[in-house]
Amino acid sequence: MRITNAIEGGSLFWRLLIVAEPGSRVSVTGGIYAYVEVAFGPLIGFLTGFLVWLSCLLAPASVASALAASVALAAPLFSR
Repeated sequence: MRITNAIEGGSLFWRLLIVAEPGSRVSVTGGIYAYVEVAFGPLIGFLTGFLVWLSCLLAPASVASALAASVALAAPLFSR
């Protein structure tokens, strides 16, 4: 097992605990949006929910763009 895998596993464990702690204290459903709304109010909760939605919307496009650029570098036939 490489040391980087162990470090990533430890990091994932702490991130899990960071999300699990608010989840045990907030009785409403909604994930990170609900936690932020309870802690900081409805405006900040809405902004958080919107930004999470926007990142989920734009992430596949950025991954596809990076993949296309990588393929164009590896195979010049696919470049312009």
